[in-house]
Amino acid sequence: MRRDWRRARGAVAVVLLLWAAPALAQSGETGGIGGTGISSTSGGIGGTGVSANGGGIGGTGSVAENGGTGPIPDTGGIGGTGATPAGQAIIGYGPIQAFGSVFVNGREYAIDSHTRVTIDGAPATVRALHVGDLAQVQGVTASGPHGYATAISVLHPLIGPITAMGGNGQMVTVLGQRVAAAHDKALFAALRLGTIIAISAQRRADGTWIARAAQAMPPGTPAQIVGPAAFAGGRLSVGGVAVSGPAALAATVQPGTMLTVRGTFAGAALQASSLATVKLLAGAPGTRVEVEDYFQSGPDGRAAAPDGLAAVNLPQATPLTGMRAEELGGTLVEPGVLDVDSIASSPLDSIEPPDLDHDLANDIEPPGDVDDAPALEAAHPELPDDVIDRALPANH
Repeated sequence: MRRDWRRARGAVAVVLLLWAAPALAQSGETGGIGGTGISSTSGGIGGTGVSANGGGIGGTGSVAENGGTGPIPDTGGIGGTGATPAGQAIIGYGPIQAFGSVFVNGREYAIDSHTRVTIDGAPATVRALHVGDLAQVQGVTASGPHGYATAISVLHPLIGPITAMGGNGQMVTVLGQRVAAAHDKALFAALRLGTIIAISAQRRADGTWIARAAQAMPPGTPAQIVGPAAFAGGRLSVGGVAVSGPAALAATVQPGTMLTVRGTFAGAALQASSLATVKLLAGAPGTRVEVEDYFQSGPDGRAAAPDGLAAVNLPQATPLTGMRAEELGGTLVEPGVLDVDSIASSPLDSIEPPDLDHDLANDIEPPGDVDDAPALEAAHPELPDDVIDRALPANH
């Protein structure tokens, strides 16, 4: 790992010196994720991972699971199309796979003290992140499956109390939403009914949320739902959760707008205290994009995911069901829309969630640290100060 990083470090430094400043100027600043944030209370890095030599982003092989270790697959290119050119502005969106740097979608992003980190809109540190956290990474590509992260934003799509449990710790209900643990893991076994948890998950086409990580939150933490706005009979819902509150809050909301809603969950609806617009994949046209999500094919070579992301120019011979996570690569056409040039099935297999009506648990042990695996004992890559100065805006 140290030998790999010496090679990666040199490659990143040279590429950033020559390319980073114009590339980042093109990409623009997304401004993070709007609204006030809920700071994470769970410290530490919740997993480790090992990078294989060479390769790129592939569709097979194992990834690091929550609270454990795992290799990043060595597959020799992105979906068989070859490596992304170095020095290109990039946005990566998907679960964090490993640390030692930060791995998202199989790409290893170098990080340092200049990398800006937010969790639910609030400033944070890299050590507050966990394997499985749903992250949006902005940065610039380096040689091979490497890059440098200028910003990492984590947003928990679901925060709320557990109202039902089942499947031996594999299933919970939060904000009325059905949540299943990825990889058939007993992700929720250390939690109990009534515990407020922050869940990193993505929604399948059938409405089930597939979770990669979960952390217990302090009593009194506001509930949160992130998703597209929808109206039925004049009533607002976000991400499948009914939202109530002052009419003025939703007066300017348009159907399909991605929102973060915070407030109090009253059993049937989320009583909203704040609404904020969410910006996903908000870079400049032409920015490289690598995304893992539950895309479902539609007409004319298009596909959409439940969180509002869209893809165009999909091969007609590649129907996507929305029941399996897919890794899509391409370039940004407009915010939230990518022109696809590569597709690979995610290592995350689709699962059939257990039946919540059976095996409900009322005697679960009190919450523990969900992600307490030791951090990878490898030095983070250090980039020369003059390279960093060229990669960041002048007022950093």
